[in-house]
Amino acid sequence: DHYGNGSIRATTRESIQFHGIAKGNLKDHIQKINNVLLSTMGACGDVVRNVMAPPAPLKDSRYEKIIEDALTLSHHFYPKTNAYHEIWHDGEEVTRSEFEPLYGKSYLPRKFKMAIALPEDNSVDVLTHDCAIVALLMSVNPKAQLIHVGRRGYQKKIRPDLHPSVIKKAKEGKTVARLKSGDPMIFGKASEECHELIKANISFEIIPGITSALGAASSCAIPLTEKGSSSEVLFLNGHKLFGAKGHIYSHFEGTLIFYMGKKNLPQHCQRIIDLGKDPKTPAIFIEGATTIEQKVIYGDLKTLPHKVRENAGDAPALFMVGKVLKNYPTLKEKGPFLKSLSQKRILLLRSKPGSPKLSNAIRDLGAEVFEVPRITSHFFSVF
Repeated sequence: DHYGNGSIRATTRESIQFHGIAKGNLKDHIQKINNVLLSTMGACGDVVRNVMAPPAPLKDSRYEKIIEDALTLSHHFYPKTNAYHEIWHDGEEVTRSEFEPLYGKSYLPRKFKMAIALPEDNSVDVLTHDCAIVALLMSVNPKAQLIHVGRRGYQKKIRPDLHPSVIKKAKEGKTVARLKSGDPMIFGKASEECHELIKANISFEIIPGITSALGAASSCAIPLTEKGSSSEVLFLNGHKLFGAKGHIYSHFEGTLIFYMGKKNLPQHCQRIIDLGKDPKTPAIFIEGATTIEQKVIYGDLKTLPHKVRENAGDAPALFMVGKVLKNYPTLKEKGPFLKSLSQKRILLLRSKPGSPKLSNAIRDLGAEVFEVPRITSHFFSVF
């Protein structure tokens, strides 16, 4: 009543709003609020205003983990500045604020929010937030800590050793799974990491995988060897250009496979041609192999670089060169190797608990399935 227009409004953010305050009364008004141990912190979007998690009752340990992570985020993003106590008088700064270590001299965007959810949780119909984290826990232990220690494409310099977190967590007595794409023993730096584990006196087990060349070839029904076309396969590091021994590769009659070769693909193709390979030798580029983002670009040594430059995406890729690839256009046109729902995402809604038969049937047709669990209705009598 003293500073405003006699009105006060409660909001859904558990705060109150004062209206009609004259600019000259603003400083006194804020001082009065602080004197009664209230705060104007966050009133104008200068902090993370909400960290949200599923409001439904806890169903299992996954929900408990999400609530725990939401609290961790909330505490981590508490402001560490006293900028809201900054006071100016007659054009001079009376108090000086601390430097905020996370955001620097700037506030967060107005009404910045975060939300964590499970894909199958039906608490909301639409989620629109600045930072949304969807927990895809699958069969992973919901209490397990997931640590990103890798890289994608050419975004970062390749680490020659294990990420420090791997060694640290293992020495703490935890069971650590170091997931690597493809087979760790082929261009996976497994040898360097094994030596580091041995040096740290950490026991380990290597679980074989399917190297990306074999996965990519199988997903496209491309045989890497074939009677009369190819009896040999050569794996090459695409990061490196041919040196003095390049003539060996150019006259190789089998199938050449360049791992990590996207960046230098034009140079590789031209170098092979310069060394005597027929420019019309079939070549194929495969990115995102065996995933829903898989893309295949077919051509020859002469045409493939331009096609890749015009059509390739950002997923990890490799490319192959050899006579055995000549049948790919026919396989693509007439072959049944692509399932009817390949490269499709399906959202499966359930009105009641269901067996996994339907989900598995859809997956068998090649689709990626997201399930939303049953929707239940509860009726209450209010007296």
